[in-house]
Amino acid sequence: MVVGCMSGIISLKIYHDLSNHDEFKAELHRIGGVYGFIHINEGEIKKKYIGSSKDLYQRFLDHLKGRDSNIRLQRAIEKHGIQNFKFAIYYIDNDPNIRLTDIETAVIKNFPFEELYNYFF
Repeated sequence: MVVGCMSGIISLKIYHDLSNHDEFKAELHRIGGVYGFIHINEGEIKKKYIGSSKDLYQRFLDHLKGRDSNIRLQRAIEKHGIQNFKFAIYYIDNDPNIRLTDIETAVIKNFPFEELYNYFF
């Protein structure tokens, strides 16, 4: 389920401490969905990266380890530190017939391009 709000999309859940991998694994391993890394600076949202995966926990680890990850997101994590990022879940579904990339695209469309690490300008 994707939940709407005035600005478009809100998350179903936000993980604030990205060093607590046990919580992530217990809740997200082998769970499919659409996620986001949110860069927070001085309490303000700066930019987001939106993605999708059939295993949210594994994809989270891939990004942390720089494997098959968005280069702009990787540079931002290196520059600002992982402690300045949150991990948001926008959609969860394990139905193999659901095209997560279509839902990812719908979520992305709710944010201005300049606020996303997904795009190069």
